[in-house]
Order: sequence, then C-alpha cells, then structure tokens
Amino acid sequence: VSAADLLGQIMASLGEPPLGWEDAFQKRCQEDDHEATLRIIEYLERTGELADRIAPLRDEREAKLREAREILTRDLRSTSKQVEAAVAFGLLREKERVNLGARVERIDGSIQETLRIGRSRSQLQAVRDEIETKRKAQVDAVLSRLESTHLPPTDSSYQRIRQVLERGDVLTANEYIDMVLQHNSLPEIESKTQAFDLFFPAASRSLAEFMENGPTAEREVPRIIANIRDFAHARRRTYSFGPV
Repeated sequence: VSAADLLGQIMASLGEPPLGWEDAFQKRCQEDDHEATLRIIEYLERTGELADRIAPLRDEREAKLREAREILTRDLRSTSKQVEAAVAFGLLREKERVNLGARVERIDGSIQETLRIGRSRSQLQAVRDEIETKRKAQVDAVLSRLESTHLPPTDSSYQRIRQVLERGDVLTANEYIDMVLQHNSLPEIESKTQAFDLFFPAASRSLAEFMENGPTAEREVPRIIANIRDFAHARRRTYSFGPV
C-alpha cells in the first residue's frame, strides 16, 4: 500500500463526524498499525497541524511500537511451540508442517521491519486456529475409535487413553488403542522421580561430554539429521545420538 493510499484509508476511516487526528492516531495504535501512525505523523508535519503535539506523538509511537514488537515476539514463540507440539502429537502431516512453519518463519524474519504488527499477530492467530481445528477433528476421530473398542469408562486403559487425548496426543492414543485391540497391556506409567533419577547425573554428564567432544563438525550435522529422520520414519530400528 502506498503512503498516499494508506493516508486515504485513514481519512476514510475517520467517520462522520470525523475523528480528530489524535483520535485517529490512538485508534491505529490500538490496532497495532504503526505504518498508519507513522503516516499520520508525517501528514501533520507537512501540514503544520498540531505542531506542538508532533514530538509527543512520535515518542508515544516509538514506545507503543516497541511494546507491540515484544508482544509479537511472545506470540511467535507460542505459535512455534504449538506447531512443534502438533507435529510431535501427530496432528500435522509433513506438508502441513512445512506450510505452517513457513508462515511463522516469514513473520519472524521481518519482525524488526514490520510496522503493521496487528496484521502479523492476526496471521499467527490464524496458524494457531488451524492447529486447534485439526486437533479437535483428530481427537474426535480417535474418541470414536476408542468408543468402538467397547471399553467401559471405568476401565483403566480407557481412562489412560482419555488422559492422553486431553493433551492432544493422538499418536500415543492410537498406539494405546492398537494395544488394547491386540489384548496387550498398556505400558506402565513411569514416575517423574524415576525419569529424573535415570537422567541425572550420569546421563546428563555423558550428554554434556558428548556435545563437547563428539562429532560437532559441520559435515556431521546432515548425517545426524538424516539418521534421526530415518529412525522417526521406521526406516531403521535403532539409533543413538551419543549417550542418548
């Protein structure tokens, strides 16, 4: 959008009776549209209107732009984590993961240049909404599958599967349902204390030593990634990364 077009949009939005320029400025601040707040200030500088208010408006704009970018940064982190969790829980296919990840990365890559923060936040919300829609659809599908097993709600396996689904982990829920259908017991729940004791201090020390002294050359990185992907897609039965 050109500066002239944007200014025209701003003036058209002033309404009847028209808002004053300061009210228009505040409205755009609330929308986190700091391209518009900049155009308003530039317009006031050219016309000489509200000359004594230009410096305070400019200071206010800088403060609100900084605050809006901080909020956008938090939104980015939250959205990235939701994409990663959706992949881990089997909610996204590879193509969907790439698409959503690219949308997040585009916003992340331009965060210091973008002025229309509200639009970027809306785009991130759209990513989160898409993940939530997929989560609900897949959870409902797994719930239907669970009901088809005819397990009573009082059954411990039924309750475990429901607990897993409440986290949105459809991969584990489907795996547990497969085990029930094959008349196998679900894996025992490992206590957090046991997991902590297993990892600390021996495993954590070994991992630190591996990361410090292991194959960290750049040429090793693609091989490690490829091996992990092969393991994840069941193209190899085992894979170890140092002590892990």
